[in-house]
Amino acid sequence: MKTSALLLTFALFSASVFATEDKEVYGGISGSRVSIPSGDYNIILKPNATTPTSAFFGTSNFPTITSLTTSGSPDIWEMAYSVKIDIKKAESGEVDAFTNTGTMRWRIGGFEIANSKGTSAVANVDIGTLKLTLNASATEVCYAKFSTSANVTGTSLTTENSNTGLLISGDSTVVNYNLTGNTTIIRNAELSVGEGATFNIGSTLTFNSSSKFTVNGTFNYTNTAALTLRDSVISGGSFIADSVGETTPTSSKVYITGQTSISDGATWHSLGAVQIDAGGVFSVESTAGEILLADADSTYTGRILMSGGTFVLNKANAIVREASTNRANLVVIKTGSKVYVNASNWFRTLYYSTANSELTLILSDNSGDIIAFDDGIGTSTNSALNIVNFENDRVFFVKKVDSWPSTFTVTLSDADGNVFSNDDIVFVEGTYDGTKGYWLNVAVPEPAEYAALFGVFAAALAICRRRK
Repeated sequence: MKTSALLLTFALFSASVFATEDKEVYGGISGSRVSIPSGDYNIILKPNATTPTSAFFGTSNFPTITSLTTSGSPDIWEMAYSVKIDIKKAESGEVDAFTNTGTMRWRIGGFEIANSKGTSAVANVDIGTLKLTLNASATEVCYAKFSTSANVTGTSLTTENSNTGLLISGDSTVVNYNLTGNTTIIRNAELSVGEGATFNIGSTLTFNSSSKFTVNGTFNYTNTAALTLRDSVISGGSFIADSVGETTPTSSKVYITGQTSISDGATWHSLGAVQIDAGGVFSVESTAGEILLADADSTYTGRILMSGGTFVLNKANAIVREASTNRANLVVIKTGSKVYVNASNWFRTLYYSTANSELTLILSDNSGDIIAFDDGIGTSTNSALNIVNFENDRVFFVKKVDSWPSTFTVTLSDADGNVFSNDDIVFVEGTYDGTKGYWLNVAVPEPAEYAALFGVFAAALAICRRRK
């Protein structure tokens, strides 16, 4: 009996330790923020009692609580400083951790969703309409941070300043992130998926201005809207966008408009095309993992669209397709497009899909770096190909180009400053990687031609001497 009583007492004591308490906190007015207490509290925020449109909270004591809910309809929920929401649930299941019923603006600090008891439970988070911003100081930060498993719903999320953003960290999994509106990362704000973390996002996502995107874990974009990346670092994790444009194959694209790099074993799987726009740089480093572009359909296959941007190939055979040829198309649609060939790469076709488009291939100093194509060249009106640092036997086509269209211009320049054009080019039969085809070369005069040229030069020199 004594043992049973002791166990019962311990159980009751344990229950009391981990029990939570509902606590209502009424906000202040502008210039008078009310603090949120720290403890095992389900905090219920309410507007100012005498001024219901006002709800100001300033949590400078950095509280840790078990949940946060808003109740009422002020003009805006004004938050400042940091709050940690620790759901403290060891077993599996779901917990309502954060519920915003209106528009909330969080200045400085932000909030973290955590679980000090494990990672099997899922925190339900309804962010409502949420804006992350700062007051003025360059040392301030404001982040929405998820360090445990969560389901995220709501209307919209907007980050308004540098040092603000959305962080997915640790071994957390945001199982579903589905807002009815947009998630907008602007100015120098950040979206970061940390090592070991997984972020499944079904909402539309917009990166603007100088925003940053970092993937060290798994980023899985399940929305069908096209995705535009600005400055992005995908390092050691995986980027997945297998649904972009799946209902409209022409829209199956990931746009690159800033500096985007893939390295350290990171993988990339997306549907349709990667389009590199003017000002965009897409760098596949030598340490990158698989870069796979799946076919949207039989017409809009996996391809790189050169739309005035720069493609840097530091990895051999960097791009693959889920198709029989297993090679992506390289398609030129605007002038200013550049491809740096710093490792051997093989594409399906070099194709110019629009008039007045131009591509510049910059070959590395290593003569072993080859660029090859299964087909010849598909041209359009007034299109052009420039090859910088040209050498013979470095550009290979399985199919021979029998003649250049009159509106297609080829310009080759070698390391010595020599420049060659269409009329100087020949296709020489050869083999690359076990496949028969043709090397794009510059014609080299035969010995007899050299003798004839020397004779003409000698005769001209003799005439000059006679005149003197």
